[in-house]
Amino acid sequence: MELLLDVGANPNLESRAESDGLPLCAAACWGYLAVVQSLLRRGADPDLIEAGGSTALWWAARNGHVEVLTVLLEAEADPNVASPLVGAAQHGSVAATRLLLEHGAKQQPEALEWAERLAASDAEGETGHSEVADLLRASAPR
Repeated sequence: MELLLDVGANPNLESRAESDGLPLCAAACWGYLAVVQSLLRRGADPDLIEAGGSTALWWAARNGHVEVLTVLLEAEADPNVASPLVGAAQHGSVAATRLLLEHGAKQQPEALEWAERLAASDAEGETGHSEVADLLRASAPR
């Protein structure tokens, strides 16, 4: 990746393959922290939305990659573009939900709906969906 960027590859160019997207989104999806950091240093826009409607922040939140989420937020990724709070709720990531709320993510009813639906279906209580739902309820405007 570094070699490609060295010779002028655009870090904001979406792949044309059907199942691919933006390089930053792919790195965030898989939790490749060093790659995310490198792409950001090389000019990757953390708020670009790929064809499927997701951002790097959404992918990091959806897959519970809190370190990547932190780096993206520090790079001023907007926590209200493409609903990363919904992604965090789907994953049941308490840490990602908390981090997004701390960085100004606005309450999204669909995030709470996801968390509550998944908490209700999780009979074992092994995921964080119930705690995520509690966080989202507590952050709702009154």
